[in-house]
Amino acid sequence: MERRKSDISEHCRLLREGISDIWDAEDWMGEEYVFDLPPGKFVAAIHKTDPDVLSWLVFFVARRALPCWDYCFDDDRARQRVLALGKFLLFGEVPDWADIETAIKSPFLDCRQSDTQSASNSAAEAARYVHRQDPAQALYCISSADCAYDHVLTEDCFREWLVEVATPIAFEKREMTADEMECMRRSAFVEPLIIQGEPDKA
Repeated sequence: MERRKSDISEHCRLLREGISDIWDAEDWMGEEYVFDLPPGKFVAAIHKTDPDVLSWLVFFVARRALPCWDYCFDDDRARQRVLALGKFLLFGEVPDWADIETAIKSPFLDCRQSDTQSASNSAAEAARYVHRQDPAQALYCISSADCAYDHVLTEDCFREWLVEVATPIAFEKREMTADEMECMRRSAFVEPLIIQGEPDKA
């Protein structure tokens, strides 16, 4: 138990120290560069400690980014993909990986394109990490969600929530409560997406 608390503290420290730094990481950037960013160091450390923890974390992150997709238009495809990922983690229900690993293209060509596409990318990268266990995809998931909130709903304290709430709960490998999902958010445009039922114990 004490070792686990120490792990959480150390991983969170990596993000706290870079809370105001650049978090942008994309697959065209050099791997050495992106993994030297605060979220890159954070992801690499958690992946090395326990990939299952990182799987829970990217699910939380992709779900947190959903309002940046949902607030623009009535299209629940991103939400349904995140839901499928959550059901896999909780119940072992195998999703259509080819479907949920493919980012939905934003229909916008104006200022809404960046936030909606970033939220969609976050969901796809989360699915890719859970399925393939490549830490680069977990990093891109976090970076995409952060980018989405950099453009809209900027009062959402995404980075602080990631450090103080999502990471410790990911280490517990459990679903969040509604309060945990929505804390550090000053406004919400959609209903919380909570996976109901008992976890798969197999």
